[in-house]
Amino acid sequence: MNEAVLQVLLILAFLAIGLISVTFPIYAISVNFLPQQKWESEKERGTRKAAIQAKIAQLTTELGKPNTETKQLDQITKELDNYRTELKGTNLRCRYLTANGAVLTPVLILIGAMLFTVVGIYGFYKSLLVVAIGMGIGSSIFLLWAILRLYKTISAIEYAALRPERTVEFKVGFGYDYEKTVKLEVAKVTPLRLVAKSNDFDVENLLIMAEFPSDLQVASGVGDPDLVITQQKESTIIALSEVFLPKGIGEGFTGHLTPTKTGKYAIAVRVCGKGIYEYREKLYIDVV
Repeated sequence: MNEAVLQVLLILAFLAIGLISVTFPIYAISVNFLPQQKWESEKERGTRKAAIQAKIAQLTTELGKPNTETKQLDQITKELDNYRTELKGTNLRCRYLTANGAVLTPVLILIGAMLFTVVGIYGFYKSLLVVAIGMGIGSSIFLLWAILRLYKTISAIEYAALRPERTVEFKVGFGYDYEKTVKLEVAKVTPLRLVAKSNDFDVENLLIMAEFPSDLQVASGVGDPDLVITQQKESTIIALSEVFLPKGIGEGFTGHLTPTKTGKYAIAVRVCGKGIYEYREKLYIDVV
């Protein structure tokens, strides 16, 4: 029994040493995912977190309103999930990817665990079995605490590596007035420009996609040779990609529409880019 206590204390000591040795490689990995953008400074991170929390509160209120359509509920729920995930990821990154969060705190905890084991081993050789067992329990608690901290750092790395960094709201509409609904005449060819803009962030690898019902007979406009047009049975999908979109600048494409039937048509628009969640919006064309 006495020898078992000593063996446990030695295992705890070696485990603490082993965990200290893996802490630094974990930090070396985390450094690669430390956000480098200006908005991730301490001051702007706080502003961003406040904005996310306000948006979550707003969307939660909208979600609780009566007579909300199912599609709207789904969209609001998805936005809520995105904002909550971003908030969680932001909290993880700012706490556990830094030198303090990834190295200093876990190492200090592990040193504390080692001190417990040293005192426990000393108590064992002084025949103070109660002291040895108590120090072993204390060391175990500190080790579990350190493992939890290291797990948080690994989770923060996962968020940074696999998940988009932020949610960006785009201003999307027809023309530079960003109209949500426009009227067109049936059987008349009409050029129509769709534009997207981010007022808060620069966007890399921008992709704008719009799905037009086939009754609108859309074709690319002159001056947009880089458009990708995909014809499907029920719709036509137009996609435009840009390497970089500065904040506050509208970017888009012009389509030539020749409606064949009157009615109100919904245009599904999706906007995405590097490190951001996909943004979706519905625009409408009223054919008369």
